[in-house]
Amino acid sequence: MDRIGSPVRLYAPHGGDRVPGKARPLERIDDEPFWRAQERRRERELGQPCCTQSGISWQLMDMPGRFAVVVHGEYDCVNCFRHNAGRSSVQYFSTRLSEGQLTSGETAEPLRRCLELIVEHERPDAVVVLGTCPVEVIGDQFDRVVEAVSGDTGVPMVALHTSGLKLSTQQDILDWCFDTLVGLGDNIGDPASRDAVALVGMPVSRLGATEIEALMTRTSLELLASFPNGATLSDWARLPHCRNIVVSDRGMFPRLLGRLARAGCTITESPLPFGLAQTTRVHRDLLGLDDDQGGDPLAEQRARASARIAAFRARWEGTPMALTIRMHNSTQFDMVARGGLGHVGLFTELGLDVTLLIQGSPDPSMRSVWSGLLRDHGLDLAFDVFPGPYAVGECIGRGQYRLVCVADWVHQEVARTGVPTVFSHQMRPWLNGVESNLGVIERALEASQ
Repeated sequence: MDRIGSPVRLYAPHGGDRVPGKARPLERIDDEPFWRAQERRRERELGQPCCTQSGISWQLMDMPGRFAVVVHGEYDCVNCFRHNAGRSSVQYFSTRLSEGQLTSGETAEPLRRCLELIVEHERPDAVVVLGTCPVEVIGDQFDRVVEAVSGDTGVPMVALHTSGLKLSTQQDILDWCFDTLVGLGDNIGDPASRDAVALVGMPVSRLGATEIEALMTRTSLELLASFPNGATLSDWARLPHCRNIVVSDRGMFPRLLGRLARAGCTITESPLPFGLAQTTRVHRDLLGLDDDQGGDPLAEQRARASARIAAFRARWEGTPMALTIRMHNSTQFDMVARGGLGHVGLFTELGLDVTLLIQGSPDPSMRSVWSGLLRDHGLDLAFDVFPGPYAVGECIGRGQYRLVCVADWVHQEVARTGVPTVFSHQMRPWLNGVESNLGVIERALEASQ
C-alpha cells in the first residue's frame, strides 16, 4: 500500500517495489478506433468526456473528513496525484499491483491487506475503493473483497468500478461521486435538523457564505453546507435529512436527487449565482420565498449592484462578445453545471451581445445538435464551433468581437487575436462578486477602445 500524499511508502502488500516484467512486448496495434468510439459516445453532449477514476479522485482530494481512498491498480495509475496538495491527499492509497499480479489475476490479497492496514492504522470513518484500467481489463471483481473487509471491520466501504476505458462526462462523474458519498450511511455523523437547508452544485466563497448567514437571520433555518466544496464527509451523510435542497442543475444529478427525493427532501433548481438576477434567485429559493417579502438584509447591497449594472449598460449595451464553452475537461462543477453555461446570464444581464464558441465537432450535421442543447437550457444565442483549444484563436477571428471570455490555459492563442480577454476563473459568484466582475469586464472593454 502506498500513501499518495507522502513521499514515504508505508506498505507494499505484494512484497516490494514493482519490477518491470520481462515478457515479450505485445504487438503494436492501432487503438485510435477504440478512442474515437469512446468520443462518439459523448460528442453530442455539452460535457467533455473524462476518465471516471481520475475525475472522482480529484473531486474527493479536497474534501475534509476522516476517510480513505484506495486506487486499486498499478503504481502508474496514481502518478498524477503525487504532487497534489489537496486537504485529503495524505488519505489516498494505492495497492501498487505488479505486472505479475495483474496477469495472473492475483489481486484480491493485496487489496484485502491494504484495506486491513488502513483500518488498523488510520481508523477512517469510511473507505472508497476506485478501479483502474488494468483491473477492469482483467475483470477483477474487487467489490467482493471490499464488501467482505467492510463486514469484518465494521467500517463502511464502497467499491466503484471506475476507469478510463469507458469515458463519462464531468456531470455523470460528479453525480456518481455525490450519490456514493450520501449512500455511505447515517452512521457517519449525527442527523441534520429538519430545519436545515443545503446548496448542491453551487460555488463556495467566504463573502458568499457571509451573504447566506445574513439571510438566515430572517428565519429559523440553518444551512447544513454548500456541497461539495463546503461539505465534510459527515455532511454528506446528513444531507438526506434536510428540508429544502437548492441544486444548480437538476439534470446533472439524477442519481443523487433520486435518492434525496426518496428521503422526502424538497428539491429546488436554481441558477448558478453569477450576476445580480441569478444570485437573487438562489437567495429566494434557499429561503423558500416566491418573491421579495420585505425585510431583506441585503437590500441595500442589491440596490447598489442594480445601479452599477444600469450604469454599465448605459455605456456598453449591445457590445459584441464571445464566450467559450465545453473547454473544461475537469470536475470544477461551476464550470460544467448547466452544460457549462452558468456564466451566460452574467454577461447578458449586462446587455452584452453574446455569441457562444463551442469546442466540439465542426461537422455541419452537428449544428442542429448544438442548437437543440442550447434550447434545452432556454437559450437562443448565436454560436460558432471550433474543434480544439489550438483552433480557438481562428474561431475568434471569424467574429467582430470586442471582448472574449475563455479558459485561462488558451491565453496564448487568444492573445494572438488582439481581442481583449477576461478569463472564466476571474468571474466571482454571489452578490459580492457583482462589483468585482463589472470592474474586470469594464477594464477589458476600455482596452479595446
